[in-house]
Amino acid sequence: MTGRAALNVVHPDDIGRVQEAFMAIQRVPDATLNLTFRAVHVDGQVLWLEARGRNLLQEPSVRGWWCTRGT
Repeated sequence: MTGRAALNVVHPDDIGRVQEAFMAIQRVPDATLNLTFRAVHVDGQVLWLEARGRNLLQEPSVRGWWCTRGT
């Protein structure tokens, strides 16, 4: 999803919870999270995702978030 706003794919009923989780770890460099939420595919299908994220905003070579889907 490089170059896309991640929240654009989050199901409307889960946006608040996902935003809260990211806001919480944004305040702590190198913080991580595990999160399960619904996403809406471009074709309208609702998918459950398990994501792992890490705050790398302070890392000069990244300056962003690292996220991957869970297993």
